[in-house]
Amino acid sequence: MIKRFASTSVHIGVAVIGFACALLVLEIQRMPAVQHVNFSMFAPAPYFVEVVFILVLAAVYGAKKTLRISASPVARAGIAAFAAVFSLVVASGVSLPGEAAVLVIQSLYRIGSACLLLFWGERLVGLGARRSALVFVAACFVSGAITLVLSVLDQSVSYLIVCALPIVAGAGFIFYVPKVVIPGEGAEADAENDEKLAQTLPRFSCASKRETAVAFGLIALPLLCRGPFVSIQSAWMPFQEDSLITFLIQLSIGCGVLIAAAVALLVVLRVWNRNFILVFELFVLPITFLAFYASQASADLWFIYLLIIDATYKITLFYLFATPFLFSDRINPLLPLLLSFALMIFARAASSALYAVLPAAAFAAIASVVVLVTFIGGGILAFLIIQKNMASGVVDAGEGNVAAENAYRDSCAVLGKRFSLTAREGEILCLLAQKYHAPYIAKKLVVSQSTVKTHMRNIYAKLGVHSQADLYLLLDQVENEIEVLGDEGR
Repeated sequence: MIKRFASTSVHIGVAVIGFACALLVLEIQRMPAVQHVNFSMFAPAPYFVEVVFILVLAAVYGAKKTLRISASPVARAGIAAFAAVFSLVVASGVSLPGEAAVLVIQSLYRIGSACLLLFWGERLVGLGARRSALVFVAACFVSGAITLVLSVLDQSVSYLIVCALPIVAGAGFIFYVPKVVIPGEGAEADAENDEKLAQTLPRFSCASKRETAVAFGLIALPLLCRGPFVSIQSAWMPFQEDSLITFLIQLSIGCGVLIAAAVALLVVLRVWNRNFILVFELFVLPITFLAFYASQASADLWFIYLLIIDATYKITLFYLFATPFLFSDRINPLLPLLLSFALMIFARAASSALYAVLPAAAFAAIASVVVLVTFIGGGILAFLIIQKNMASGVVDAGEGNVAAENAYRDSCAVLGKRFSLTAREGEILCLLAQKYHAPYIAKKLVVSQSTVKTHMRNIYAKLGVHSQADLYLLLDQVENEIEVLGDEGR
């Protein structure tokens, strides 16, 4: 599937490199290999400004479903230039006249880097759910590798690489156009992978208040859970005076990103179904809970703490960039991403603000309550999802398959006679009509998968279709013909 993804997605390397650099631009402030990281860089004011700006964007997108700002080359160039200018100012570490100027520059950097990343997400929506997820995974691997490389380079060389990041991210954002091309010649051989790549994620129905609350909780709880850690993470910052520790810190961050990429890849390949959001809940919340423990002993466990925090952060971003495909297509697809990203940033800013004004004991108590409540709440929601999935599974395995078989039985018979299918090809056609894939068909018929795929290629060639999706359309057409003939007979 990955090979097919690379061969049919036009200029996908540009998207991967550009998006990887955009992920790193968001982290320029916290790269110890390039500059000394201090807690003042995480002042809450710029984050609150960023939240307000994103909420304004969300209001605009909520009012107009068809709006696509990144569709305009002029808008893309403006966003890229804005992000590049203020990212370079922040990366340079230049002294600014007064605290107010520092806050303004940091606020503009936060807005620019966030917009670059979010509008990259809007561009990738055009590829579809699974293809855009694979772009995120590949970009995560690339950004993790770059982070590791920065840990072993001289600081001056690392600085030049970091300065190039917003330029590369912006250039890719300007010139990349999402496009998928399925070759006509020989396409039947990869019909199964084409179908997998086109597979969408199950959307939240939000048909009732309860379902809406569950959908909101599944997305919101892990985001709120991350808030308290932005203040606690300052414990590792004094260790930067030692060059070896600085190397290990940068190494830990890179390893965390690579772990996140590996987990995300497994999700894309193995859990692209109704359990998608459940895996998010059961992975991020328990691991974040463990990170909270490690943070309390950050003087000894800071390596593990940074590893966990960066892994869960990138996994969280991975799921946030899937939100356009989880909600109703009646709303603008970027709206869920904007709102969830704003909630994550708000949780971080609010925690920083509380940390600055509350006594240490009071803040620790609040942080503990937030982590415990989100952990328990996530567990309850996960149980509800498991319960719902089990109930749906019973229906799918029972009445659902019988209904599918009955619906297409006559159509399969008509196609079998019309295109001279063999008995075995007719049998496999009926199973394909029930939306079974090659592995299940092979097991059911007690033959090898290669034999099933050979029959599938022959069926597709005889029927003149290139995928199961095309096959369903043909079956629907034949079904309509049968209904029309039935009505005329009466």
